[in-house]
Amino acid sequence: MAKGTAGSIQAGYVQGATTIPTIWRGTPESATLLDARPYGWVEASINSTSETYQVGRGLIGDVSYTTHAITWQGTPESIRDINPAGFRSSWADEISGDQIVGVAIKGASSIRAGLWRASDGAFTDLHPTGALSSGAGATDGVRQAGSASFSNWGSRGLIWNGSKDDYIDISPAGAFETGIQAMTADTQVGWARFDGNPVAGLWHNSAESFVRLAPPSAYYSTVEATTGSIHAGFVRLPIGDHAAAWIGDSPDGFIDLQPSLGPGYVSSSATAISRTGDVVTIVGAATAINGTVEAVMWTATIPARGALALVSFLGLVAARRRRGRGAGR
Repeated sequence: MAKGTAGSIQAGYVQGATTIPTIWRGTPESATLLDARPYGWVEASINSTSETYQVGRGLIGDVSYTTHAITWQGTPESIRDINPAGFRSSWADEISGDQIVGVAIKGASSIRAGLWRASDGAFTDLHPTGALSSGAGATDGVRQAGSASFSNWGSRGLIWNGSKDDYIDISPAGAFETGIQAMTADTQVGWARFDGNPVAGLWHNSAESFVRLAPPSAYYSTVEATTGSIHAGFVRLPIGDHAAAWIGDSPDGFIDLQPSLGPGYVSSSATAISRTGDVVTIVGAATAINGTVEAVMWTATIPARGALALVSFLGLVAARRRRGRGAGR
């Protein structure tokens, strides 16, 4: 499964007997396996990438099989454990610039949003005062975003400014759960739950700016990634889960990416997006008819007039699948 993209890099993991972090550069043959097992880990996976770092989680083979946040810099031997002191477990979800965000668990069950510096691993606890649990899944390199629960019912979508109580709540009116999945300086994307399943949504730094992006035919949807003007995620339709893109701040900008995969795939999702010049890259996963889950990449060129060109499809079938094993979620 592909989980991140930046510049010419796509990153995620392949899964067979174990999970192995993987980097691609546009083709299946370019796959580089960042196998963590020779360095004392049971398995590991990448959740996000920049052009310098990959971030994710690794499973330690101790009695409790603890998960730790880890980073790489493009090679297996560059693996680094950044689990913060005093926390029993952690994982990294997103990176932008020198900021990594994710979750750290303290004690038996205190789940807390966390911020790391990629350059040296320094950690900041973002857990708001009074919250029962929290998690950070987005950063623009300056601010951080995610959610926090202050009661046993629902969650609030938050944007932090680098410290636990320096945040704003952008949960839209009427929503009892909100999750922010990705952000740029001026745009946040994710989902909100009102009276049913989550609906894909977008914000511009305030609760009042919330826009529903879910198409009418979707009964579950979320936006997982954004460039600021182009967004990616998935929608659950009567015929299955489909990877999706949106152009701009309107549900009318919805594009179903599933048809571009061809008839051999039954479902798909988009997890990350990047833009280099006029080329937009979206990565994610697609499930084939035989049940195999494959890492996939879509590319599109943005013409000068601003309309999205017809999306082309490149399959990133992971190295393990070419040896007879599928790439798993």
